[in-house]
Amino acid sequence: MRELSTQEKLEDLRYLFEVFRDNHPYLALKARVEGSDWLASLPEFEAWVRAAGGNQEFARAMKRIVALVNNGHTAIVGGRQWDYLKGLPRPWAREGEKTSRETVDYWFRLAQDDPLRPDPFLAVYHAGDYVVVEVAPAEETQARVRVGSRVLAVDGVPVHRYVNAHRGRGFLWYDPLRQGCFDEVLKLTGAADTVTVTLEEPDGRGSETELPRPALHWPMSYRPLPWYGEGNRVLTAVIGQGKVGYVRVPQMAADAGQDKAMLFEFFQSVRDLPSLIIDIRGNGGGNDDYWTQNLVGLLGRAERVRKPRSKLYVTWRTGRFLKPFVEAKGLTMLPPVPPDAIPPGVLPPELLAPGFESPRHFEYPIDTSSAVGYRGKVFLLVDRGVYSSAESFAAFCKATGWATVVGGCTGGDGIGHDPAVVALPNSGMLVRFPLTMGLNADWSVNEEAHTRPDVLVEQSREDLVKYVELLRSRGTLPGPTPEVDTCLRRCLEMCLEEGGC
Repeated sequence: MRELSTQEKLEDLRYLFEVFRDNHPYLALKARVEGSDWLASLPEFEAWVRAAGGNQEFARAMKRIVALVNNGHTAIVGGRQWDYLKGLPRPWAREGEKTSRETVDYWFRLAQDDPLRPDPFLAVYHAGDYVVVEVAPAEETQARVRVGSRVLAVDGVPVHRYVNAHRGRGFLWYDPLRQGCFDEVLKLTGAADTVTVTLEEPDGRGSETELPRPALHWPMSYRPLPWYGEGNRVLTAVIGQGKVGYVRVPQMAADAGQDKAMLFEFFQSVRDLPSLIIDIRGNGGGNDDYWTQNLVGLLGRAERVRKPRSKLYVTWRTGRFLKPFVEAKGLTMLPPVPPDAIPPGVLPPELLAPGFESPRHFEYPIDTSSAVGYRGKVFLLVDRGVYSSAESFAAFCKATGWATVVGGCTGGDGIGHDPAVVALPNSGMLVRFPLTMGLNADWSVNEEAHTRPDVLVEQSREDLVKYVELLRSRGTLPGPTPEVDTCLRRCLEMCLEEGGC
């Protein structure tokens, strides 16, 4: 692949900037909610591109520029995404035809950053704090850092400010409860051989200590809860003294027919149980057809849906680039919401400015003709790892009452469609971005408010530590384990308590 000139690089940047400026649904929202004004940063972006000495530096600069939007559906993509475009309508396929799989993969590989140096401990985000769950095996570090400690500062910088200062180096989640961004796992950046951290130990004592960075990466046991070692395999069980069905769905598989026969058989076997738990914690999405067909479609329960509140909403930008994508998905055929049907003061300010289509009613097509006819109570377990099409399922359950949503706030950016893609004219780099903005039943933006559960339950710090200890000793959970799973334990209590089934 030939080296691009500085002028060609700048042309690609400006082309992407103009596409995002007129078509990306979240730039103004991110400036308002997260305090990062992407559109005001073009001079800085141009300086980064001018300073890029070769294709790799340019690719990494572009990756950082795209990542600064801080949206999980906004990214430079590789060859697998290019392959996927061939099965989508013409606007997607046309962008793919402007480049090639080889070119897309070339830029995707160049854009990857060098691995970070190993950290002396592992701290994960937990209820607004960063909690140490594992410590490197070096004796010096083991003596200074206790599992269960809170990280207060890194190199003298308060930890939340430290994390936000590295925006663009990776995706930062948004916590709608505490209204701030966070990294799921605290990353200690920098090239120094040591790092100074301020800790609050489990007993409340504070300390500041300088820790050496390990020379080599050390084995970590931590995996986001719940970890059954199943990869993308669905897990089913009967728990709660034989009174509660349990199904764990770790991914909304792109092949909607996958798992259908197995799930149908399981749902038939538990159709007379009074309660069923569907656990989608950590499910980053995939395809809406998976949950509409394999979960709602197979279980049925249409009579439990609150019809007046069953609608969700979508809107989109009115830019020229986006228009063929919108038309190909049939979005213009969705019924618009009459202005007098929108309560005053509920729309986010972005939708009151020019450049957005009026909100449209959006409903998921669900066929329950083959349902088992389950009539018990369904609970949906969620956490911040629920995203994209899994988020859509959570939003559907919350809006309709199809299931009682239990757990932490979800990850957002659901209620939508396949992201749009743009091929850059000189490099052939392929970038995706959200096609629509999804709105919850209360008119809040799903990317901002996410889905707040009906029953808010966050993992306790004590259970978090016990959970990692169990992973360290066994490698996986043996199955649903309420002893170390605060959310599952509370959900089981709700199933079994009088009147809860």
